[in-house]
Amino acid sequence: MDVVLTPIEPVSMPKTIALLRNVPLFSLLEDETLTQVAEAAQPVVLERDQVLFFRGDASRGFYVVVQGRIKLYIDGPNGVEKVIETVGPGGTFGEAVMFLRQPYPVNTAALTPAEVLFIPRDVIERLLDANRDFCQRMLAGMAMRLRSLIHDIETYSVCSATQRVIGYLLQLLPEAGVATNDGPILLELPVQKYVLASRLNLKPETLSRVFSDLAAEGLLRTSGRKVWILDLEGLRAFAPQEAFLPPCR
Repeated sequence: MDVVLTPIEPVSMPKTIALLRNVPLFSLLEDETLTQVAEAAQPVVLERDQVLFFRGDASRGFYVVVQGRIKLYIDGPNGVEKVIETVGPGGTFGEAVMFLRQPYPVNTAALTPAEVLFIPRDVIERLLDANRDFCQRMLAGMAMRLRSLIHDIETYSVCSATQRVIGYLLQLLPEAGVATNDGPILLELPVQKYVLASRLNLKPETLSRVFSDLAAEGLLRTSGRKVWILDLEGLRAFAPQEAFLPPCR
């Protein structure tokens, strides 16, 4: 079932070019080429919880997140939602299935008010034919996505709930950790805890128990989506080696 979306008023061309320039996939394109992509890009604004597409919808291109956060998910038994991935500003999704010319295998919806750019498949195919560097960057991006999915499967198979949570927090440190005046490192979770629980293949109550246990050990404390790391080395002692791989989104 295709979702009917109402595109927003056209964004100025300089703004669209600037937005795409900040996306790693497009950052090295020449101005003329980037302008061609920007001219074809279709901006869409989503309200919180609004569906972008459903599993089974036709794939005609891929998406770049401009602002907000998007979740990729499937509906499990009894209507329980399983979050596969969340994507924030500068991130992309839908590339691989676009090339396969197959329907989307997941649903997507906005976790927050969001804006995305839809990039049609034919534009990307022309770029791949003409630009070897772009082709290599797109292949590298999809390879990293595959690596992250394999990492997820390994984590769910061999890591305890505590190790999954600690591994996730350690992955956030390079991009989200902020040292506070009194020493602890402050992290703000990019998603709500129930979404994080689904992402880590945990029940919400299990995630809450893990945070409570870690707080009781003096390793961290939490308030809503804020997490203060009180003992970084202590957390690392619990973490699986896989926690030091490039972060999953």
